[in-house]
Amino acid sequence: MVPLKSFGLWLIMHTRATGHDVLTVARTLRDKRIPCDNVSLEPGWMERHYDYSTGKEWNAEKFRGTPRGSWFRAGPDRMINALNRMGFDLGLRLCCRYDFTWEEERRRIGDADEEAVSKSPVDDLGAAPVDDKPSGHDPVYLDTNTIRDAAWFAHLQKFVDDGVRFFKVDPAQLINEFPDRLCGNGYGDEWR
Repeated sequence: MVPLKSFGLWLIMHTRATGHDVLTVARTLRDKRIPCDNVSLEPGWMERHYDYSTGKEWNAEKFRGTPRGSWFRAGPDRMINALNRMGFDLGLRLCCRYDFTWEEERRRIGDADEEAVSKSPVDDLGAAPVDDKPSGHDPVYLDTNTIRDAAWFAHLQKFVDDGVRFFKVDPAQLINEFPDRLCGNGYGDEWR
């Protein structure tokens, strides 16, 4: 069951919002006694707008704090802690082109055959399966988003450590057709 807070009023900040904007709006909601529980940031929170990679970082220009660090990092005078003190949970919208089937296949097969899953000769965004051993070397994958030997959530742990409480995964380009895509589970868009 999802937390009771998830049924409350949500505020989704504009993609151009800064840390100052977030705290100003949050304080105004509390001053006006508007019962909002969750604040979510659009993709402008990321250093690279609409960053599909697993190397996402905070946009330091928008969330600049003291000379010692930025408001978005943990600390008593930082943005996330200030939101928490006001009773808000902070969430981040993620852009995603990640092939989740690698993790699903790993779980389906189990740890005993994890090596077979991680070496499956397919790419994510390319035109065809990659050559299993091109020129006697390991396979080469065109998908730079998917990390085949780690759970997808691992790259978000640093944001959880900062105090982020939830993520909204936007399928963005996942809703597009990829007629020549072959996923980690061996299926493409045409499989029904």
